[in-house]
Amino acid sequence: MVNSENYLIVMCQLRIRKLVLFFLYISLSYLCVGQRERTFNHIEGCQVLYPNLTMESAKKKAIEQAKISAFQQAGFEEELSMSQMLKSEGSAGVSNDSFYELITSNVRGEITYFEVNEEKQSFGPAGEILICVDAKISVVQYPLDPSVSVMIEVENLNQVYKSGDRLSFELKTSEDGYLWIFIVDEQPNYHLIFPSIYDIDNKVKAGVNTRFPRSDLVTWDIITDQDLENNDLLFVFSRTPLAAPPSPVNFNEWSAWYQKIRYSDRYKALNSFQIIRK
Repeated sequence: MVNSENYLIVMCQLRIRKLVLFFLYISLSYLCVGQRERTFNHIEGCQVLYPNLTMESAKKKAIEQAKISAFQQAGFEEELSMSQMLKSEGSAGVSNDSFYELITSNVRGEITYFEVNEEKQSFGPAGEILICVDAKISVVQYPLDPSVSVMIEVENLNQVYKSGDRLSFELKTSEDGYLWIFIVDEQPNYHLIFPSIYDIDNKVKAGVNTRFPRSDLVTWDIITDQDLENNDLLFVFSRTPLAAPPSPVNFNEWSAWYQKIRYSDRYKALNSFQIIRK
């Protein structure tokens, strides 16, 4: 979590792999010249409850599968890869199996709305326990046009921080515009940390390397009571101005705000970091 400007942003432990998160929440990496949106009222995703998965982790993976399925059913162009590994260790007649899975995807689109309709458990063909979700999902597709993409470069952002450290970094954009910076937790909730009441003007100049936080009145203190906590920094750039959203907001509220920016004028990027207790 980040203690910013004397108010506390509570961050939850994030167990989803960051590449997957990039697909789920920030899957569009380029700006586009057209779009089409499809809404599915019932999309199912399921995950086997392996021995090394908690119920909550299995639910998150089921949600990931539902979102991937929505992209697939919409017929969006997608490059999807999945790697799985089963590791078995044993001694004195005791076996310990661990299952590892990583899904990565590159899709020309993004999710604009997500809501779980129902959660349920069932059994697979081999008797395995399945954790499933039924969800309503809206997805939008963009034809790719790299010629209109904007670059956001972030430097000196560590991958790991100790609790009590202060978050800071340098950032520059390839065009003049407006910038918003969010911290995203696993709900996902979006906490706006820039601009703020102590640093209101969110205009940025092309090619100017700027230190954040910009104001001496602002500090972003990294604090956690977990052994390991994973967080994401989300950078949103727009060529046109827009009033900042309230904070915090959930994904659907954030998406509604983000969709107000014309898709050819906006860009977003995600950086991830971990916090460990001292």
